[in-house]
Amino acid sequence: MSLREDIVHEHNRVVGRVIKALKQEDGITRVIREDREVLLVATPDWSTDRLQRWVVGYLEENVRD
Repeated sequence: MSLREDIVHEHNRVVGRVIKALKQEDGITRVIREDREVLLVATPDWSTDRLQRWVVGYLEENVRD
């Protein structure tokens, strides 16, 4: 999964919390931050759409302008 560069740059701590929160979700077996904007997520159950919706929802709830 790739994140927008501006989100990562301006909200790096939130991205770190995204990783921690994802690791706690049922069906997520591993999350690795491969690069500043790239998260590798291992899951036998989640679709790409589900993962994207989860991350977008998390960011909307936790990123304050």
